[in-house]
Amino acid sequence: MQPCALCKEREADKTGSHVVPAFMLVSLIGKRNKEVGFEISSAGYVKKHIGREVSAEAIHELLDRELSEDDLEENENPFVVDNLLCSFCESRLSVLESGCAPELRKLKDGKLELKNADKTSFFEMANNLEIRCLFYSIVFRIAATSKFEYNLNATLYERIRGLLDKVLSTDIKEFTDNLKKFSDELASIPVSIFYAPLTDNDDGGNQIYSHKPLSIPSFVIINEFIVCTYNKMPQINFDFGSVFSIDKNLVKATINFKESVLKIGFLESRKKINDSLNKELAHKMNQNIGNLFREVSVRTKGIAPSNAEIHEFVKEVALDETELFDKLKPEFLAKVMKKHLE
Repeated sequence: MQPCALCKEREADKTGSHVVPAFMLVSLIGKRNKEVGFEISSAGYVKKHIGREVSAEAIHELLDRELSEDDLEENENPFVVDNLLCSFCESRLSVLESGCAPELRKLKDGKLELKNADKTSFFEMANNLEIRCLFYSIVFRIAATSKFEYNLNATLYERIRGLLDKVLSTDIKEFTDNLKKFSDELASIPVSIFYAPLTDNDDGGNQIYSHKPLSIPSFVIINEFIVCTYNKMPQINFDFGSVFSIDKNLVKATINFKESVLKIGFLESRKKINDSLNKELAHKMNQNIGNLFREVSVRTKGIAPSNAEIHEFVKEVALDETELFDKLKPEFLAKVMKKHLE
């Protein structure tokens, strides 16, 4: 068995570990056993997870059909992994999550005052080091598992892992003492965090998304939160322009570095971000599906298709009226490929 990704000492014997804490996923996929989640793979396929207590009516409304035997066999929660952590480190993370959950719920319930300065809106989180650790832990877990394509800078990854391993504890008092002991190190990683809730009028839903092309800042969307993390302060001047409609100057204005109170920026327009993200994902999916068609054509016919032929194949897949979650499955793609390869 492989070693635990966090402590690197014990065996990674824990199954069912959440990559993102369950309390942060409720608005994305629903309550435990009633969740509905979707994962878009790098190959352009869609995997779905439907909790065991989701009603037959809800499933039919979502998929326009009942679950098939194949659906049941492939029903895997995209936000849960096995053998990433040891049981001890999982318990340490549970202590961290339990302490942070009430404070983040206050934010989501509108119980924290929204402040304004430097043309930005933000919330102030008093327990800054604990909240920092929570987001560090999620960034770390997303990077540590192969389920997500996350280009977290290698130096930053090891820095975060080492800090978490030193600070986290199953004992609340020891954890609190460690936060004070390593406070300078914890607060020396520049990080900008945004809260971007989804409104009823927005399209696209909340997402778990890690940005692979960019490693500094390491950019990840964690449902309603967006996190940009750097190795050192000079890097915040790196001209990455905008990442999914978030302007660089807004990121710089909400940067946290050696602070006493953590700022979480507020982004009122989630729709603009989702539109940009969905456009990126659609482009990536079409590109991957086209590449897949090219590979299959070379293997079966010994010749690469023309760009026009690839375009026609991708176009038929995109415009087909089959539900998205079904038409990106290998069976459907194989059927359309067969037609175009004959």
